[in-house]
Amino acid sequence: MALLVPGETVFAGIGLLSIVIGLPLARRRVPPNRWYRVRLSATMADEYVWYAANATCGRDLMVLGVVVAAVALALPQLVTLSAA
Repeated sequence: MALLVPGETVFAGIGLLSIVIGLPLARRRVPPNRWYRVRLSATMADEYVWYAANATCGRDLMVLGVVVAAVALALPQLVTLSAA
């Protein structure tokens, strides 16, 4: 296995950061606030909508983070295998 180059590390880190940011949202642990949320007026108007929208967004953000991290780590390996 080859060493990670800075670009791979950055994208894998972005994927992991997306997972970490999305986890509290998906678990419905973030109470209504102005900074860490899905930015819609409907989410601020109703607490049920707040938690439902943010849980969906958090889940999707975590899935995206897994995909980004997996591609960042796997793609360079696939490219070197096909070039050989």
